Amino acid sequence: MLNQTASETLIPDPSVSYPFPAIAYDDSASSWTLTQNSADAADGLYKGLFTLALTTGCAKLTVVSHNVVTPDDAIPARYQVCGAPSFTNVATITTLNGKDITKLEVRSKQPFTVTTQV
Repeated sequence: MLNQTASETLIPDPSVSYPFPAIAYDDSASSWTLTQNSADAADGLYKGLFTLALTTGCAKLTVVSHNVVTPDDAIPARYQVCGAPSFTNVATITTLNGKDITKLEVRSKQPFTVTTQV
Protein backbone atom coordinates (compact mmCIF):
# COMPACT_ATOMS: atom_id res chain seq x y z
CA MET A 1 0.00 0.00 0.00
CA LEU A 2 2.87 2.32 -0.68
CA ASN A 3 0.91 4.72 -2.87
CA GLN A 4 -2.37 4.49 -0.98
CA THR A 5 -3.58 6.93 1.65
CA ALA A 6 -6.10 6.11 4.37
CA SER A 7 -8.81 7.78 2.29
CA GLU A 8 -8.09 5.36 -0.59
CA THR A 9 -7.53 2.19 1.43
CA LEU A 10 -10.26 -0.46 1.31
CA ILE A 11 -10.62 -2.91 4.18
CA PRO A 12 -13.15 -5.69 4.85
CA ASP A 13 -15.89 -4.35 7.10
CA PRO A 14 -15.76 -6.25 10.41
CA SER A 15 -19.48 -5.80 11.14
CA VAL A 16 -20.69 -8.59 8.85
CA SER A 17 -21.93 -11.97 10.04
CA TYR A 18 -21.09 -13.87 6.85
CA PRO A 19 -17.62 -15.29 5.97
CA PHE A 20 -14.89 -12.66 5.92
CA PRO A 21 -13.75 -11.78 2.36
CA ALA A 22 -10.14 -11.50 1.22
CA ILE A 23 -8.61 -8.28 -0.07
CA ALA A 24 -5.22 -7.51 -1.59
CA TYR A 25 -3.58 -4.36 -2.93
CA ASP A 26 -1.40 -4.37 -6.07
CA ASP A 27 0.91 -1.37 -5.81
CA SER A 28 2.14 -1.66 -9.42
CA ALA A 29 -1.43 -1.45 -10.78
CA SER A 30 -2.82 0.74 -7.97
CA SER A 31 -5.71 -1.70 -7.69
CA TRP A 32 -7.58 -3.68 -5.05
CA THR A 33 -8.60 -7.30 -5.56
CA LEU A 34 -11.69 -8.23 -3.57
CA THR A 35 -12.38 -11.97 -3.26
CA GLN A 36 -15.01 -14.17 -1.62
CA ASN A 37 -14.85 -17.97 -1.87
CA SER A 38 -17.24 -18.88 0.96
CA ALA A 39 -21.02 -18.62 0.77
CA ASP A 40 -23.16 -17.07 3.48
CA ALA A 41 -24.96 -19.97 5.21
CA ALA A 42 -28.12 -17.86 5.57
CA ASP A 43 -28.78 -17.23 1.88
CA GLY A 44 -26.10 -19.08 -0.13
CA LEU A 45 -24.72 -15.87 -1.65
CA TYR A 46 -21.05 -14.97 -1.85
CA LYS A 47 -20.78 -11.53 -0.27
CA GLY A 48 -18.15 -9.06 0.76
CA LEU A 49 -18.59 -5.73 2.50
CA PHE A 50 -15.68 -3.33 2.13
CA THR A 51 -15.18 0.09 3.66
CA LEU A 52 -12.62 2.85 3.43
CA ALA A 53 -10.08 2.73 6.26
CA LEU A 54 -10.72 6.41 6.91
CA THR A 55 -14.40 6.19 7.80
CA THR A 56 -14.98 9.88 7.22
CA GLY A 57 -13.36 9.58 3.79
CA CYS A 58 -14.82 9.29 0.36
CA ALA A 59 -13.29 7.88 -2.82
CA LYS A 60 -14.24 7.54 -6.48
CA LEU A 61 -14.51 3.86 -7.48
CA THR A 62 -13.57 2.23 -10.79
CA VAL A 63 -14.32 -1.44 -11.49
CA VAL A 64 -11.43 -2.82 -13.56
CA SER A 65 -12.72 -6.39 -13.89
CA HIS A 66 -15.09 -8.84 -12.20
CA ASN A 67 -16.70 -12.29 -12.46
CA VAL A 68 -19.79 -11.56 -10.36
CA VAL A 69 -22.91 -13.57 -11.23
CA THR A 70 -25.98 -11.48 -10.42
CA PRO A 71 -28.13 -12.96 -7.64
CA ASP A 72 -31.80 -13.76 -8.23
CA ASP A 73 -32.83 -10.50 -6.55
CA ALA A 74 -30.92 -8.61 -9.30
CA ILE A 75 -28.70 -6.73 -6.84
CA PRO A 76 -25.04 -7.68 -7.47
CA ALA A 77 -23.74 -4.73 -5.48
CA ARG A 78 -24.67 -1.80 -3.34
CA TYR A 79 -22.71 1.15 -2.12
CA GLN A 80 -22.89 3.86 0.47
CA VAL A 81 -22.53 7.34 -0.95
CA CYS A 82 -20.24 9.66 0.98
CA GLY A 83 -22.08 10.81 4.08
CA ALA A 84 -25.30 8.92 3.27
CA PRO A 85 -26.97 6.91 6.03
CA SER A 86 -28.09 4.05 3.76
CA PHE A 87 -26.94 1.96 0.80
CA THR A 88 -27.86 2.38 -2.88
CA ASN A 89 -28.45 -0.82 -4.89
CA VAL A 90 -27.04 -1.18 -8.42
CA ALA A 91 -28.23 -3.51 -11.18
CA THR A 92 -24.74 -4.13 -12.61
CA ILE A 93 -21.27 -4.02 -11.09
CA THR A 94 -20.03 -1.57 -13.73
CA THR A 95 -22.69 0.93 -12.60
CA LEU A 96 -20.30 1.57 -9.70
CA ASN A 97 -17.78 3.25 -12.03
CA GLY A 98 -17.29 6.86 -11.04
CA LYS A 99 -19.36 6.60 -7.85
CA ASP A 100 -18.07 8.30 -4.72
CA ILE A 101 -18.22 5.68 -1.98
CA THR A 102 -17.47 5.07 1.66
CA LYS A 103 -18.67 1.42 1.62
CA LEU A 104 -19.20 -1.23 -1.04
CA GLU A 105 -20.95 -4.60 -0.81
CA VAL A 106 -20.53 -7.18 -3.58
CA ARG A 107 -23.10 -10.01 -3.88
CA SER A 108 -22.74 -13.00 -6.23
CA LYS A 109 -24.24 -16.44 -6.92
CA GLN A 110 -20.72 -17.86 -7.25
CA PRO A 111 -17.31 -17.16 -5.72
CA PHE A 112 -16.12 -13.79 -6.98
CA THR A 113 -13.08 -11.69 -7.66
CA VAL A 114 -13.50 -7.98 -8.32
CA THR A 115 -10.58 -5.72 -9.19
CA THR A 116 -11.11 -2.05 -8.40
CA GLN A 117 -9.28 1.23 -8.17
CA VAL A 118 -10.15 4.03 -5.75
